Amino acid sequence: MICESSSQALCDRQFLWISTSPSFQCFHRRILGILDQEFPLKYWEYSQTPDEPGSLETALNLLHEFVQTSDRPLHIIGHGLGGVLALNYARCYPGRVASVVLISVAAQPSITWQTYYYQQLATICCRRDVVLQLVAGWISGISCQRYVQHLAARLDRDLLAAPSDASLLKKDTFAVQGTIAQPLLVCAAIDDPVLMGGIFSEWLHYLKNGDQFWHQPTGGHFFHHQHAETLGIKVRDFWRQITPQSLPCLLPQPLETSR
Repeated sequence: MICESSSQALCDRQFLWISTSPSFQCFHRRILGILDQEFPLKYWEYSQTPDEPGSLETALNLLHEFVQTSDRPLHIIGHGLGGVLALNYARCYPGRVASVVLISVAAQPSITWQTYYYQQLATICCRRDVVLQLVAGWISGISCQRYVQHLAARLDRDLLAAPSDASLLKKDTFAVQGTIAQPLLVCAAIDDPVLMGGIFSEWLHYLKNGDQFWHQPTGGHFFHHQHAETLGIKVRDFWRQITPQSLPCLLPQPLETSR
């Protein structure tokens, strides 16, 4: 499924939010609205059907079909598995991407909330629904039982709809580590258990000169919902700093038409 919305403002640059988790749309709305006030932000979303195998590669191919409709490189942004997809797309099609913003994405992209959940499921002797509620509380940092139950239901739906091949037996193997050519901003909450605490030191191995790492002390895996205003300031500042002159090796390249 693909859907998009954009502001009426005219802008030479184009910005795209990449999502692979329809269940998490409610957590994206605040930051989307804040960014869209200044930047014309489109929204691309992929949702696999129950009959499809869990794989980011299908989503990558469909994303490429969509991006090819643009006549210029895009500034792309994504949360969680959507950020993993954005990172892999920037690696596969560098001429199509002007910059990348990652929200709650580990330096080892195979680490997602789903792999975290399966780790807990393998070690905690409880029913699956109980483990989901425990994980919902841990990754959100919120103790309200009603909220935790609501989030657990969304996590359950995401296990079916998100294009990940993570399972009780293995981690997602599509994503690989490494740097990218484009300017990169990595944003995360320090208390996000999915990212396992050492996110800054791990990302230091891959950040090049000019890349940025920004952290919010609290908020968990969905900190971009709780702290949308603060995050919005950082992302907008990052995008304002990027000009065509700062991308000499990307913009002159002919845009790829096939993988």
